[in-house]
Amino acid sequence: MDFFNVAPSVIIIGPAGSGKTKMVRDYVRGRQCVWLDGLVSNDFTECLAFIYRTIGIVSEKPTNTIRTFEELSEALLSQRRLERHDELVFVVDWLERFIYDCGGAGGESTNKQQLIYGLLELTTMAPNFNIKVIGMTRRTDIIEGMEKRVRSRFSQNIVHLPF
Repeated sequence: MDFFNVAPSVIIIGPAGSGKTKMVRDYVRGRQCVWLDGLVSNDFTECLAFIYRTIGIVSEKPTNTIRTFEELSEALLSQRRLERHDELVFVVDWLERFIYDCGGAGGESTNKQQLIYGLLELTTMAPNFNIKVIGMTRRTDIIEGMEKRVRSRFSQNIVHLPF
C-alpha cells in the first residue's frame, strides 16, 4: 500500500467486490478520517457541514453558511485540529457521483466539482500537514470526466484493481 504514501491523492478504480473499500479501511485505521459517500450526498454545503462535524470544528457561523475551503483550512489550523505530522484522510467513496452527478436539474453541473477541487486544494493550502484525498470508483473513465482544474490537482496516482 505504498501508493498511499507516494502522493497526496490517489484514485482507486475497480469493480464491486474487488477490495477497494477494504484496502482503504485498512489504510485509514488509526488515522483521522472523513468518509464522504456519493450515494449519501454529493451536495457541497452538506458535505462541508459533515466535514466540520466529523473533525469536530466549532464554527462561529452556522455550518450551512460555510462556503469555502479556505474557511475550512483556517478553522483546521486555528483550532489546532491538525498538529504537524498528523494525518487527515478524506475518503471519497463513489467518486463518480461527485464528478458526473454534481447536482442541478437536467444534469447541469451547478457546483462544478467544487467539493473535489476544494479537497485537493486543502492538500496544498496546509503544506506542513499531511492531508490526503483518496477517491474510489467503479468507472474507468473517471479522469476524462474531471474538469481541467480538478484533473490538474490530482496527482495522477491511480490504482486499477482487477476486473
